[in-house]
Amino acid sequence: MNNDAQNPYQQPGNYPGQQPGQPGPPGQQPPHNYPQQPYPNQSYPGQQEGQPVQQPSHSYPQQPYPDQPYPGQPGHQPPRSYPPPQGHYPHPPYQMPQSRPSGKPPKNRSTAVYLSLALIALLIIGLVVGAVFLLKHLQADKETALTTGNTAVTTAPAVTTPVTTPAETAATTTVIETTPPTEEPTVEPTPEVTEAPTVEFPTDPYGYLLSQAEIDANPAVGLLEKGSSHAAQASLAYFTKREAFDLAFSYFSEIALKSEYNDTNDNLIHKWEIPIKVEVRGTPSEEDLATLNRIISELNSLKVVPTISIVNSGGNYLVYFVPLEEMGNVISGYVEDNWGFVSIYWDGNHKITDAEAAIAVDMMNQEERNHIILEEFVQGLGMLNDSYDYADSIFQQDWNVVQDLMPIDWAVIRILYHPDLYSGMSKDKAYRVLIREFFN
Repeated sequence: MNNDAQNPYQQPGNYPGQQPGQPGPPGQQPPHNYPQQPYPNQSYPGQQEGQPVQQPSHSYPQQPYPDQPYPGQPGHQPPRSYPPPQGHYPHPPYQMPQSRPSGKPPKNRSTAVYLSLALIALLIIGLVVGAVFLLKHLQADKETALTTGNTAVTTAPAVTTPVTTPAETAATTTVIETTPPTEEPTVEPTPEVTEAPTVEFPTDPYGYLLSQAEIDANPAVGLLEKGSSHAAQASLAYFTKREAFDLAFSYFSEIALKSEYNDTNDNLIHKWEIPIKVEVRGTPSEEDLATLNRIISELNSLKVVPTISIVNSGGNYLVYFVPLEEMGNVISGYVEDNWGFVSIYWDGNHKITDAEAAIAVDMMNQEERNHIILEEFVQGLGMLNDSYDYADSIFQQDWNVVQDLMPIDWAVIRILYHPDLYSGMSKDKAYRVLIREFFN
């Protein structure tokens, strides 16, 4: 395909196919058992011609209440079967015994009351006496300490005076600073911990937050912006070890140098090199816009992607929020049954000049839509392929609803938009440039 022409690349969102529900079998009405009535022209044995028809006698069941009319009488209402009342009853369903059960006679309560009062009085007296004794003891210790302190100040050389009380020892030690005690070890202050907080990414093999010492050990890493999200900051670890970088570059090659649809197999870099102006169209919800603003803010915090902003008109990255049936009308190259889709266009120098994405607003709940917004918008920056490698990656081929990018996802973005790489650069040349930059 001629690279001078605009080449649409598309990326769908993925979702499992819905199975139509099957209606249940039609309900069947229970048969009604009505008593058979005699036909008007039916005769009975013993009936004479011309005599009126005798109705057969009915045998009614015995009624539960004597004042309730029998069925069939005028004004009869069928008896209702009420459910038993819920909750507790106001009285137990059995009679409580009226007399005390046989056994030992109860104790005389008056004796127990007198004993209790006597014990309480003795306890109160003991507490009062103990409190008075304690106060007198504390007052005597205080007066002794003050007297000893004054003596120590005026007779400082008398360091050989026998020590008789703990208060005297404390006062003498405070005033006379001749020889410090050698028995107590010197306690060094605990240094402040400057390590980065631990944030775990269990499905990411190398993503973790670097300490400042690890960042300073590699000047090229120190020049990179940390980013605003924990995952973006943890992606810096992929540029400190060679084996981690090789893993990230391999993932970059699969995601950014290929496309899921209409792939030209040129294996060249395509990236934005002009400011990205996002124009939103359709009927997005407030949370749709919040999700879009969040990913734009996180991308801008890296300071490697060209500045991204939202505009009212004249945008070069159009994002549509429309029903599924309108997706093919608003985005070129749309593949049917995809709930999210993105297309990008580049010029003869492989620089991306325009992009358009569409999100189906009538097929997903908000959590699923948030995921599709993240996936389609990020892939519109030049990463058009999906992979099965990482289950929680935003580029995962199978359906998931992850709400954030993994550290290795951010590492792919950092590689694609590294300032030493340019549109049209080959995979091998890009690898050599970055190896020389971070591991020279």
